[in-house]
Amino acid sequence: GHGAGDRLLREVARCLSDAVRDSDTVARVGGDEFVLILYPLEDAEQAATIARRIVEAIGRIDRVDDHAVRISTSVGIALYPEHATELQALVHRADAAMYVSKRCRRGDFRLFKPAMLDVRDAATQSEVLSQQTIEQAIRLGQFAPDYQPWLDVNAGRVHGVEALLRWHDGDGRVRNPGEFLPAARACGAMPRIASAVHAAALEHWAGWRANRLAPGHLAMNLSPDELLDAAFINALAARADQLGAPRAQTRIHVDAGDVVGDRDGQLRASLTRLRDLDFRLVLDKVNDERQAQAGLAAARFDELRFVAGRLSGEDGRLHADGRKAIAALVALAREQALDLVAVGVENDGQRNDLRALGCQYMQGYCFGAPVAADRVPGMLRGAAA
Repeated sequence: GHGAGDRLLREVARCLSDAVRDSDTVARVGGDEFVLILYPLEDAEQAATIARRIVEAIGRIDRVDDHAVRISTSVGIALYPEHATELQALVHRADAAMYVSKRCRRGDFRLFKPAMLDVRDAATQSEVLSQQTIEQAIRLGQFAPDYQPWLDVNAGRVHGVEALLRWHDGDGRVRNPGEFLPAARACGAMPRIASAVHAAALEHWAGWRANRLAPGHLAMNLSPDELLDAAFINALAARADQLGAPRAQTRIHVDAGDVVGDRDGQLRASLTRLRDLDFRLVLDKVNDERQAQAGLAAARFDELRFVAGRLSGEDGRLHADGRKAIAALVALAREQALDLVAVGVENDGQRNDLRALGCQYMQGYCFGAPVAADRVPGMLRGAAA
């Protein structure tokens, strides 16, 4: 939620202030971006030493209130007057170095080089271009759902498929939402994209059911904008009925942070409306038992989901705090008669750890990558074999 995010930003600001000298300046310039002015500065190596200190300090932040967190920072360094003499140009060069640092390896720093401007400017131009091509992609039907199954590992069968928004562009690439959502939102296209993708997901799912392929439940992700749009919800219900897709086996994912941060109660009213329409609700991206309890107090949910990778160490196995958090979620799910799904399960070690803790349902690349709709029948037949 926003409160935890604000407290995290304050903790980052404290780390930055502790890492620099009394003569330096630390400023937050918006969102999660900070600018540091280091003065006086002997050479680039001194700047690198301070940057290294910052990266290590922020990497040690592991808790906000009672929440376990894993964060990193990417730093770009530009020097005056070697790289620029004007403030705006200097910040632009530092930003280019930061962008390259983030692309190469998060939790690192880079000193500006002229070639970095080409990399950053090309990315910026790509973002502008994507805004110009969003409308064309909508007309060509290039926004479509890919599907990833989640499994009942005890029974060894598919329990459901999650519809994941993707852009299948004209060059044969499959773009993830992070590559186009900012552009789609900027040009106001998201409502049309979401409507088309969710309608397609219902149609695909109804077809698989009609062909007796046993896809299990259908899971769809709705943003707060869609959840608060009564016309969108009504159209979703009507489309499900038109296709003969049972609402009671359709699971709507809602981010736990959005539910807990819903101070005015509008989101809760929408969730009640979805329950009245017989949709099933999933509290998604749960961090721990405390957040799950807060979400369950706000609305009635049928399923909890958590990301296994957030509770794992660098070796890919669950760390001690992660095991403790999952054990508490397993106990809560059993007490409340809820499904508990571990998502982002990447390897056999995580799978074995989760199963030992009593986690029955799992999703992730350990079991299969997301696939286009035309490959789902083969995936389901293979799972049933």
